[in-house]
Amino acid sequence: MPHLPPHFARGGERRDRAAAEGGAAAQAGSGGCGLNAGVVGRVSDGLQPRVCGAAAARGWGQWAVLHLVLLGALLCGLVRPVGAEGFDVARSALDGDYLASRTAMLADPRGEFDLAAVSAPAMAGRYTPVASESQALGWPKGAIWLRLPVSNSGGNDIDWVLELADAYAGRVQLYLADAGGGRLLQEAGAALPYAARTVDFQHPAFVLREAAGGRQTYYLRVSSENRLILPLRAWQPSRFTGNVATNNLLIGLHFGILLGLLAYNLFLYFSTRERSFLYYVLYLSAYLGAQITLFGIGQRYLWPDWPWLNTHVLHLFADLGLIGGLSFSRHFLDTRATLPRIDVVLRLLIALCVLKLLATPWLPLDVVGRATNLLFATTPVLVVAGALRWHAGFRPARYFTLAWLFLVGGLLVHSLTSAGVLTPSHFTHWATSVGASVEAILLSLALGYRIQVLEEEKRQAERLAHTDPLSGLYNRRGLAERAVLELQHSRRSGEPLALMMCDLDHFKRINDTHGHDAGDAAIAHMARVLRDRVRECDTIARIGGEEFVVLMPSAARAGAAALAERVREHLQARPLAWQGQEIAMSVSIGVAQFAVEAGETLDMALSRADAALYRAKAEGRNRVVAVGAEGDMLGSRSGAS
Repeated sequence: MPHLPPHFARGGERRDRAAAEGGAAAQAGSGGCGLNAGVVGRVSDGLQPRVCGAAAARGWGQWAVLHLVLLGALLCGLVRPVGAEGFDVARSALDGDYLASRTAMLADPRGEFDLAAVSAPAMAGRYTPVASESQALGWPKGAIWLRLPVSNSGGNDIDWVLELADAYAGRVQLYLADAGGGRLLQEAGAALPYAARTVDFQHPAFVLREAAGGRQTYYLRVSSENRLILPLRAWQPSRFTGNVATNNLLIGLHFGILLGLLAYNLFLYFSTRERSFLYYVLYLSAYLGAQITLFGIGQRYLWPDWPWLNTHVLHLFADLGLIGGLSFSRHFLDTRATLPRIDVVLRLLIALCVLKLLATPWLPLDVVGRATNLLFATTPVLVVAGALRWHAGFRPARYFTLAWLFLVGGLLVHSLTSAGVLTPSHFTHWATSVGASVEAILLSLALGYRIQVLEEEKRQAERLAHTDPLSGLYNRRGLAERAVLELQHSRRSGEPLALMMCDLDHFKRINDTHGHDAGDAAIAHMARVLRDRVRECDTIARIGGEEFVVLMPSAARAGAAALAERVREHLQARPLAWQGQEIAMSVSIGVAQFAVEAGETLDMALSRADAALYRAKAEGRNRVVAVGAEGDMLGSRSGAS
């Protein structure tokens, strides 16, 4: 009696039907082989594999190998096993053995053959070998028949599981040819309601028993409106259970990464309202939906009774993912401004994806599938765009470029496996998922790095907007913003506030005699003198030409005038060293104390300080003149001009 752990078989109302069909089959069959009532009659409802300690440990080990030894797996995957004609279950390890070399294939383009026709001796010459362990047949018309001769040379009956490792196969029917003409044993597939399966698993799988010394031939009829891949595998029931546990663990890790990134970036979007995060969330959501469909999770849990949705939704998710990914790329790389020609290509691709999204429900699936593949074939343009922006100095583009390279690499491995260049393995099976997970992580890093760079550029722009480039001091705008804060503080605290306005004496003479470069050096020299002599709490600004302003909190007229005098003395004592000579410099300074209580503004105080400066110039330069809050002036001559 074929045996599979109880949690893998399905029950419900099919249990009685399967038992009846199995009983009839057992009476009609030859040699006690085939499927009997015990396949589904003694099992419980619902498939939920139990991950035991050994299986979990094995899963973690395979996960580590998958991520850390990809190159070794690739090299190992290049070796294709060669087997004899037919499949002897007694001589096989039944550990996920691929059966391509034991299988022959017959095309039925009109879908008109039945079991009697394909098993007739006259048809034997029309079968062809299966080219690879995971042969991709595109979108074949009608149906494909697979012939698998199976024997058991051992002395005991052997139970085993036949798996078609493609969750997206449309309809898979398993027949057994015998002396009575043969019969349908089981069927499964994406085009059928999920409840039609006898094994509760995402891939079509069938539990079989081979009698000791027996020999029989199975026929698989596979029809699908979507692309068709034929990776047939053979398992011991216990090893099949362990493989399912491992797959579920890896699927959980894969989806966990995607869901974590999705939640994180959705939170960042609501926090920053940055559109790049929204486009990334759209892309990641669509990709997650596509993965749910490809792994069979959608049909199993979300839409088990909607075969039409199951066969079409992958293409809808693909279109949404491309729209999100292309829009994200345009916004992230700012292609409209930096790569206008590539931007035209990306906008055209987005328009085509939108049209295809709207047309998918009404087009034949083979047309839709080819269009999807054609659109995905354009993704290398994103690698090119990222590389160009990277080369141009846009640092976040390096993460962007590497991200798309990982995805393209995963898709390339999948294509090479489907073409028969690579033999199916854990590496080839998970290459696209691993590539997509790494891509999602790198794109998230790229997005975070881009935001960081933009914030840095914004801060730099703000600094430049408030800074005089020649002296490195505040400009008039920066001074005005600082004055608002100091006036607010002065009003709250009652402390005085003063400013000094400085104008270099005979600055035009320096420019005319020594050149404009010397004039620029004189400006920088005056800036250094001010930094050396004023307090850390003071604000220094250059407001134009040779004019400087120092805003002095907690300083009344007398204290501000004393500080101005120290500045004047320091400059006079330190001439400018220029091209091997010394250029004497002096400065005239006007000082004004703010009339804070009267609501005096910066412009009003500057006007009074300018009047004091004008008086200092009129009295012979190289001096300080201070004016109090009430308008009284204090002159101080401290050197010759």
